[in-house]
Amino acid sequence: MKNIPEHNILVSIIIPVYNVEKYIRECLDSVIHQTYTNLEILLIDDGSTDDSLAICREYERYDTRITVYHKSNEGLGLTRNYGLAKVKGKYVTFLDSDDYLELDAVHNMVDIAEKESADLVIAGFKKVTNEKKILYTEKYRNETFLGGQVKDDLLPRMIGSKPEKKDSIFRMACGKLYLVSRIIENHIVFPSERIVMSEDLAFQIELLPVLEKAVVIPKDIYCYRQNPSSITTRYNKNKFGRLMLMYQYVLDKIKEKELPGGSELRAQKMLFVHLLGALKQENPSASGKGQSECIKGISDILENEIVQGVVKTYPTNKLDAKQRIFVFLVRHRMKRCIYIVLRFT
Repeated sequence: MKNIPEHNILVSIIIPVYNVEKYIRECLDSVIHQTYTNLEILLIDDGSTDDSLAICREYERYDTRITVYHKSNEGLGLTRNYGLAKVKGKYVTFLDSDDYLELDAVHNMVDIAEKESADLVIAGFKKVTNEKKILYTEKYRNETFLGGQVKDDLLPRMIGSKPEKKDSIFRMACGKLYLVSRIIENHIVFPSERIVMSEDLAFQIELLPVLEKAVVIPKDIYCYRQNPSSITTRYNKNKFGRLMLMYQYVLDKIKEKELPGGSELRAQKMLFVHLLGALKQENPSASGKGQSECIKGISDILENEIVQGVVKTYPTNKLDAKQRIFVFLVRHRMKRCIYIVLRFT
């Protein structure tokens, strides 16, 4: 029989809500039926214009652990901060309202946090469709980081992978359990994603250096929905510009936090991943633009001095074949080839 942690420890779950009437019931059902029951569930409606708020109120009437807040629209990062200012739990975890949890998710994370006296517990995740088909699973091996290892070993892996292998740990705030006191005492908050492209990474960069212990567990407990209308998949004409600002932000933080050698290469690997996303959206079906406009958009990205500087100096011999081909195409500014390849892959 599993060792179930004592339920006298209050765990807060912060769920920002914005126009997710199609998904919010599945999200909330996964929370209220957790095997760990001592929960404080904060639903923060960020100015929804559909029936999301009404559904949240319905669940609030049904389950006394739920408290609903309603405010004007500010975005995901600031809405999480709104919740952090109100939590009463010893631990907090974040859940996006179009995603859901495995029913033993909180139990698994609290169990380790209490046994190991951990400030942070990190679990893996599954990327799923609306029909619950698993598209991809990210499962980590069991690891413990103590003292300076949290900053010097774990944090760089949230920035990106090494050139020669995938060893990154997903930076998202969800699927993790945090000791609330570490966040509050150090005044750690999320920036607005409207200012910093990856508010999750910015949060981790500030928080991890002040933690004493982090534990990674071999459980994939978070179900991340592949939602075509989510903020991460919608066409954004400013996506590349925001990516470059984020890249510079990370480089500045690597210096400020004195992260170890190799961290810049990890940031460059991160740049490649997001660069691929920026290039992929330059297609007629995503952007609504014509073919010639899309190819012009790709060309503008490929001509960027920072991008060209990175692809010309990065140790591509350590990349796998697909990654080397991608970098080759970018380095040689092969805009039409990129357009064709990305449109049909």
